[in-house]
Parts: sequence; structure tokens; C-alpha cells
Amino acid sequence: MNEKNKLTTQEKEELDTLFEKAKKAGRKQSVHVSDGEAENDYQKIKPRLKQAKDTSFSYRKYAAAAILLLGLIALAFALTPNRVNVPNGTTQAVHLADGTTVTLNSGSSLSYPRWFNIWERTVSLEGEAFFEVTKSGQPFTVETENARITVMGTAFNVRTWSAEANHKTSVFLKEGKVSLTSKAKQRKTTILKPGEMSSVYGNKAVPTQPKQVDSSKATAWMQNGLAFDNQPLSEIFAEISRRYDVEIRTDNQRLLDETLTIYISGMKGAEQTLADICKVKNLEYAKNDDIFTISR
Repeated sequence: MNEKNKLTTQEKEELDTLFEKAKKAGRKQSVHVSDGEAENDYQKIKPRLKQAKDTSFSYRKYAAAAILLLGLIALAFALTPNRVNVPNGTTQAVHLADGTTVTLNSGSSLSYPRWFNIWERTVSLEGEAFFEVTKSGQPFTVETENARITVMGTAFNVRTWSAEANHKTSVFLKEGKVSLTSKAKQRKTTILKPGEMSSVYGNKAVPTQPKQVDSSKATAWMQNGLAFDNQPLSEIFAEISRRYDVEIRTDNQRLLDETLTIYISGMKGAEQTLADICKVKNLEYAKNDDIFTISR
């Protein structure tokens, strides 16, 4: 108990004096202190006793409140997930408590509970990441806005950008085994084999039929490459923008709907990549600092 909860020196002296008076009176008269004297002395010390009692009660009350507050803070901390946000223009490797490594592409974010690997192994992804999952007795689950990927121990790539018009979650399996399920209808599960890719589009209940994909193209971003198969320029430009932290504009919105199949094994910067695309699509570009304007 702290100093505020102790009787002061003066208060202790007053109590000692009253008790000594009672003892001396008893010895001198060889009789017990009368009820009147006892009552009189009790009334003198009663305020002190009440003060000590109230102080003790206040101490317990504030101690209980402090413990409750600390408990709520600890609970709030436990319920607040860890979150890793990767800025545009960079990539980042995250090493989880179970030994799993997650490499995040530019502009991506990964979140997972603070009790990860204690009761479960579940993470949430927005963007693109390559997972190298450590095998254990617990399944490893990746959740996106519209899909769920479950594995035991394997290596796979997940791509999911909510900003894209045809919002989809695409999964490419490099090794091991994964199951892909749409959150819209979790009973419809697709099992992928190494080298296969499948996607969940928007709120559709069933993932697409798995198809074989070249590993070097499915994970091109890991080697600073770029690979798109008949995809709109809007998605390709968005990828370049994130990768190099630049802004790409156009005065022709219909141009962004045009599709392109492209594979670059090693990109040499935003400008060179855009120059190659413009040459293929018969477009032009203008550069002003980190802003590129595309036109026809």
C-alpha cells in the first residue's frame, strides 16, 4: 500500500495517547474504563478509523479499476492484428512465427492476428504475395476479400487487387497442394496441382477450372519481370505504377480497356517498359517528373 494509505505520524501519536490513557486509568483505579470513557475515546478516534477505512476502500477501488483498464488495453492489443504495408516501389519479405516466409509485391498489405501460430495460422492479403509455408500440424489459410486458400506446407503465389474492375483472386501453385474456395459458396472447392492456376472472380461461387501456367510468368514479379496474358492496359499500367511508384495518366479512358499480352523477363524501369508498350500498341507517352501521360 502506498504512503497515501498510511496513517500520518500525528494520527498515530494521537491514537497511541488515547490507548495509553485508557491503560493508565485502568491500572490506577483497578477498574475497567467506564463505558462512558470508552465511548468518549471511541468518538475521538472514529473519524480516523473511518478515514483509514475509506482510504483503504478507495485504494482497492482504484486498484481494481487500474487492473480492469490494463486488462482492456491488453485485450485491445491482442485483438489488433499485425499489419505490414509495403510502399509502392519496393518489395518486402515477412517472416512469420511458424517459419513461413511471405514476399509481398509493391503496394501490398498483409495482416495476421497476434496469436498467429498459437491457435491458428490465418493471414489476410490485399495485393500480391508469394508464400513459402512451413509444414506443421495446423493448416495455413490465406484470406482475401472473396476467396480462401488453405494449405499445409507448400509454395504458391496469390494475386488479389480490390481496385481492379473484375476483382479476382488468382492462385498459382509452384509446389505442394492447395485448395481454393470462394467465400460466396465455401462448399465449392478447387484443388490445385503444381504448375496450375485458378481464379475466383468477384462473388462467383465456383473457382475457374485449373490450367497449366508457366511458372516464370506466374511469378515474374519476383524476378522484376512483367507478365500479362490478354489483360486490359488499366491493370498493366497499375502494376507498373505500383512497381516503380509513378503515376500513369491518359486522356482517353477507352484506351485503358484495350488488352495486351506481354512478357518481360527483366524490366529496365518504368519509362523503358512504357516505351515498349506504346510501341506495340501504337501509342505515345509524355513524361513530367514521375508522371507519365499516355495518348494515341
